[in-house]
Amino acid sequence: MIITQTTCPLRDCISLYGGGTPSKDKPEYWDGDIPWASVKDLKSASLNLTEDSISALGLTNSASKIVKAGSIVIATRMAVGRVAITECDVAINQDLKAIVCSDKVHVKYLFYFLFSQENNFNKVASGATVKGIKINHIMDMKIPLPPLPEQQKIAAILDAADQLRQKDQQLIDKYNTLSQSLFLDMFGDSVSNPMGWDTDKLGNLITLFGGGTPSKDREEYWNGGVPWATVKDIKSPRLLKTQDSISELGFANSSSKIVKAGSIIIATRMAVGRLAIPEIDVAINQDLKGIVCPCELIREYLFYFLLNQEKYFKKSSSGATVKGIKINHITDLKIPTPPIDLQRKFSNGIDIIETQKQQAHASLQKSEDLFNSLLQRAFKTDLTG
Repeated sequence: MIITQTTCPLRDCISLYGGGTPSKDKPEYWDGDIPWASVKDLKSASLNLTEDSISALGLTNSASKIVKAGSIVIATRMAVGRVAITECDVAINQDLKAIVCSDKVHVKYLFYFLFSQENNFNKVASGATVKGIKINHIMDMKIPLPPLPEQQKIAAILDAADQLRQKDQQLIDKYNTLSQSLFLDMFGDSVSNPMGWDTDKLGNLITLFGGGTPSKDREEYWNGGVPWATVKDIKSPRLLKTQDSISELGFANSSSKIVKAGSIIIATRMAVGRLAIPEIDVAINQDLKGIVCPCELIREYLFYFLLNQEKYFKKSSSGATVKGIKINHITDLKIPTPPIDLQRKFSNGIDIIETQKQQAHASLQKSEDLFNSLLQRAFKTDLTG
């Protein structure tokens, strides 16, 4: 049943302020007691931990501001529209904005409303290299505004659905940890090579190739039958589908390449070092590289070897705005080459774990579908009726 309810521009029911970054040239401004958040810290609905911290001196001598626990923060640059609720007092940088609710709107209700609008934020985002939105894109939005008790009920329903999908995700995370533990138990640390196996440069053992992007000015190059992957599609170890697709004509008139199902994809820009094994043939853009394994390396062994290079890739990445690594950062890696039978044994163990994980993924998909359905209904229909 569609209900009639008041709508309100967000500017009439919230206040909003931004943050800043202390000078990186002043060591005394950093590694203090104040958590300092940037877009990279918005990994979940709750913000309770930050990678960086600043000192009281750094806060005083910058445009950064403290956001009180229980407030909403939203990214206006890079991961545009991503939102979280702070679980502790935290300072923010210039790519985030803090939202303070008036007595017209319940904070969790507003959070879910903004969460449901991420696609709309992406549509209005602009910028040649890094996309961003303007303050008015937030403040001019109209939010359905039922009475506060109903807002609280809607938020509680969405909380329950969200907790269900979080439990399913936590189970998947446990399987991922189990896979990592199996690798370390069988092969040890791949950097120190405690087993003393022979090593070789990875570039001597693999075939590695890049991709590209068809012209955005040619409509006929897009929305075709060829799945086309970018960094945003590399969200889990298995790549089942892509958000975008290109036509055969677009593929032929670009530098994009096809990564065959069962190969490995690695991100060399933005989410540097992120990996996936596609279960479909997929074209890739310039921020990804395809890796084909030789007979000397079992795919699962190579995949988890690369997964364990996260710190190395992060340390090697460079770029003023968007971080990236060069091809030689991959090809120059020294990889231990354990006996092929041991690699196969590891692969068989991973297959067992993956079977269980796929069942967990199926459960997660159901809980995701339920949450998304409720999220869409929440701001259109009487969810509490």
